[in-house]
Amino acid sequence: MVLIMKFFPMPISCGIGGFESAAKEYAQIELSLDEFLVIHPSTTFLTLIDGNDMVNIGIHNHDIAIVDRDITARHRDVVIINLNGDISCKILDAERRLLLSGSNDNKPIPINESDEFVIIGVVTSSIRCFKPLTLPSKVDIGPVDTSNHA
Repeated sequence: MVLIMKFFPMPISCGIGGFESAAKEYAQIELSLDEFLVIHPSTTFLTLIDGNDMVNIGIHNHDIAIVDRDITARHRDVVIINLNGDISCKILDAERRLLLSGSNDNKPIPINESDEFVIIGVVTSSIRCFKPLTLPSKVDIGPVDTSNHA
């Protein structure tokens, strides 16, 4: 199911300028969040972020990450990885073979030759919910392949 929402095609200021509303001059247009945020629908999934390890880059606890498995990860991309069985969200430092945290609380994690390391996908966007997110009691996303698909 594709959800079509109304989109106001003008940036909204966070300050109060004291000017008449510019909204009167603009009509709302329809926008599909799928088309706007998802590049490769068949290889994209959503995941809930657990923890504040990525706050300095704008990904917070309980944000929803949009992850594309079809994009080849590059240096400094935010990625979902499987490192020795632990699945995590990190910044890829491809030049130094490190996984970086998005907070100052954690040190870089080296990727060693002996590690079982797989990039599951590249985070293309994240969604922040300001109200509690209610997921269905049973969300069946099917099997997620954590092996290297490249």
